[in-house]
Amino acid sequence: ITFPVEVDITSAAADASAAGLDGTVEGAVAGRILTVTRVAGSDLPPGGEVSLVIRGVRSLYAGRTGTYSLRTVSTVGGRVMEQDLAVSGNTILPAVLAVHRL
Repeated sequence: ITFPVEVDITSAAADASAAGLDGTVEGAVAGRILTVTRVAGSDLPPGGEVSLVIRGVRSLYAGRTGTYSLRTVSTVGGRVMEQDLAVSGNTILPAVLAVHRL
């Protein structure tokens, strides 16, 4: 996932589990790119849906994003398995600050 320069992903991480997948997932940050890799698990059936939580992404921006792209790439040979190069923008809403511990 490539983030714009206005977004800080230095502390970004994917949760170890994802809905719709067995096995685990790992996140790695390199510059503005967060790569999420699935570790182990069985094949996902065609049309299967996956929900992934990414934490630690910080944006000082609130409003409509631009168009972005998503790709699923095989770990064997780096082949693009599926992609959407023109995902419509989303709206980023300011969040309420919550202190979980002092």
